[in-house]
Amino acid sequence: MRLVTAILFLTTFSAWAQAPVPTLDTSINGFRIGGLEYWPFDDARPGSPYPDRVLWEHEEGSPKAQECMVQASRRLVTWLEDTESVVHGKLKELKRRGGPSQFWMWTNDYTKAPQQAQNGMRRSHVWHWCQEHVTPDCGWLKFESTVGPDGVCKLPEAAQVASYLEGRINLLPEPLQSESLSEANVVDGGRGEQS
Repeated sequence: MRLVTAILFLTTFSAWAQAPVPTLDTSINGFRIGGLEYWPFDDARPGSPYPDRVLWEHEEGSPKAQECMVQASRRLVTWLEDTESVVHGKLKELKRRGGPSQFWMWTNDYTKAPQQAQNGMRRSHVWHWCQEHVTPDCGWLKFESTVGPDGVCKLPEAAQVASYLEGRINLLPEPLQSESLSEANVVDGGRGEQS
């Protein structure tokens, strides 16, 4: 029995250690997951890894960062697939109002930066990035997770994500209803005035 348990444990651990690439460049219920990035912080190279040390390929991240990215991807996919989740509801409303509907995965890696981590790590959260705010739907919703020096992965929580999305929703006007416009044209003969 112990041998069977040990084999099952090693098989499970081995599969986890060889973390699959997160679900990328895919669409789920009208929301897109586009790509990923790793920010490897390192006490031997203090300061932000952006832009020169950011990693854009899953295989380039440290094993702990890769595991965290997979966990983050699984969490986001779960929210996108569950049309009853509070996060999905907020995303649907944000999109209806013209906001962004695509995600970019991001994992901060402090496994080589315990000193920098003591000064404060980037927090795990979702936020909107757009280089030039030309339209409300520009850019990406960044899904940011963080691995501490101890290897613990912290993921965005549903309450933070829902609260943030609600704030974004409140910045956008209610879209005009095409049915309302059609009815108005019928009533006034399309002249924009009452007869």
